[in-house]
Amino acid sequence: MACPAAQSDAHRSLLKQADAQVEAGEDQQAARTFVSAFDAMDLIDRVGNTGRFAADRAVTSYLKGWRIDRDVQLLEDAETFLLRYLEELNRGKLEGCGVVDRAWADDKLAEVRAEMPKEGEPTPEEPVVGPTPPPKNCPAAPAIIGVDRAGVALVTVGASLFVTGTALLVVGLVQPNADDGTPALEITGGILMGGGVAFTIPGAVRLATWKRKQGRAQLGRIDLDTVSPWTGRGLAGVSVRGRFGTLR
Repeated sequence: MACPAAQSDAHRSLLKQADAQVEAGEDQQAARTFVSAFDAMDLIDRVGNTGRFAADRAVTSYLKGWRIDRDVQLLEDAETFLLRYLEELNRGKLEGCGVVDRAWADDKLAEVRAEMPKEGEPTPEEPVVGPTPPPKNCPAAPAIIGVDRAGVALVTVGASLFVTGTALLVVGLVQPNADDGTPALEITGGILMGGGVAFTIPGAVRLATWKRKQGRAQLGRIDLDTVSPWTGRGLAGVSVRGRFGTLR
């Protein structure tokens, strides 16, 4: 049986069109145009080198389109076309045509099937490529070194009581004959001052202990000797100097 001779050259213009689409980066359109060119060939061209050329370019374009768009339909179209191409090779062999080696088609079919996602496996997503968003310009948090809060509280309460007591005591002293309540002011002031000292001393001890435990942080001194009363015409109070806190 003789292989039927070619009767048409319609596929040539389609091959040129597909090549132009490849150059333009239109891979999916190029793949379909190569398939159309293959369909327009006579049997002798399909099973020969011309058909192999069209098939190779079609499958290559299908795979390139899949790797860009991740559309599984492109792989399925490539698989369907290769199966049909293998059928054409078998048909050409039966009709006495010179068939090219079908090993290429088998290898390409295996490559396409290897690219297909497995059943139940999600289609892989392409990484999003774009400019990295600029970091938010947030102010840096200040460095804070902890202190002994109980010690600070004791010193604060003690100083407040001492100041209040001193003020009452001074008022009682500068106005001894104001009224019968003056001795009460002196007594109350003395009690408050004593209570202030009772709170301040343990607080100062706690802060001093905390200071020794620090490595690079340094606790400021608390000077109780700088507490001094003051008086004026119709006024009385106390002056307290000193500091507590942390220094680097």
